[in-house]
Amino acid sequence: MRLDEERREEQGKPEAGEVVVLPETEPVRVERRLPRWARWALAPVVAMVLLGAAFVFGRSSFFAIDAIDVVGTSHLTPARAIHLAGVERGANALSVDLGAAEARLERDPWVASATVERSLPGTITIRVTERTPVLAVEREGAFDLIGADGVVVVSRASAGRLPIATFSAALSQPPTADIAGVVAALDPAARDEVASVEVDALGAITLELRSGATVRFGTPTDLETKVDALEAMLRFADDDDIRFASIDLRFPSAPSAVLGNGSRYEP
Repeated sequence: MRLDEERREEQGKPEAGEVVVLPETEPVRVERRLPRWARWALAPVVAMVLLGAAFVFGRSSFFAIDAIDVVGTSHLTPARAIHLAGVERGANALSVDLGAAEARLERDPWVASATVERSLPGTITIRVTERTPVLAVEREGAFDLIGADGVVVVSRASAGRLPIATFSAALSQPPTADIAGVVAALDPAARDEVASVEVDALGAITLELRSGATVRFGTPTDLETKVDALEAMLRFADDDDIRFASIDLRFPSAPSAVLGNGSRYEP
């Protein structure tokens, strides 16, 4: 037994000249970290530095306005729209208050709505939807030209081709917006045929056409149905070269008309 153990020990010993490779060991890494209190103390400083850098960059000439595009103007000139918006070339695009610029534009009676958009680094786009006058109301020797929403767009010496509205003196508050909405609902061809609009004490509307025909429109209810019926009758008259003496739309489900020869027409 003893001899066997001695042999095993001798077999495990390296012979003379034999190279013994020892197993590699990983180097011990020593991490040096700031104390937690120091990291917490440095965080606001880093944040302030980053914010300061962002502020300086945001104020730099990189964001200077070099292009102002105006879309949708007809009566307003692009220069007028830019002036109303309060936007200037060379100003910082990031400093433009888009909502305030839109509000300034919409204070002009020609402007029904406006949007102001920013495209970095230096482009401002102004989009305008203008009001189109559809009605004229005579006041003190001039004519107020009214948009479809009842807003007075401009006053002029002449009504041009716009229908002129008159209201019963019994109406304490003339329904200008309602009448403008009726005229605006007509297609351009039918609208151009309307010479005047009269509103009685009960709010009933009568249209006088340039052909001389009278249209009893009634109150501004069932607007779409009444407008469709009137436009269809006017197309019929134009296609068949006939003339209406009067058209009655007060009952939109059963419109009727009287022709110039006195015969009755019911579409």
